[in-house]
Amino acid sequence: MVEDKKMKPTIRLKTTFDNGVIQTVELFKYKHGIVLHRHELTKDKERAEMLGVKRTVGSSYYCMQELMLMNDEIFDLLKIIETNK
Repeated sequence: MVEDKKMKPTIRLKTTFDNGVIQTVELFKYKHGIVLHRHELTKDKERAEMLGVKRTVGSSYYCMQELMLMNDEIFDLLKIIETNK
């Protein structure tokens, strides 16, 4: 899904924390749902292992997670959230 090089994120948030962690979260909106794509660069080995190390960059660990939600799943989640208020 996100492999299309022409596709640009609808929203991109980049944060650098005081502890040196660099995190980028991207939301891609498309016809049938959304994709959340999260990158993190950290020197904390334990955190990196928890997040899933993809590779090392210098002395840091690059981690990435991706979640795809279809429109019907999003609507179901919103109903559950509204019901539990």
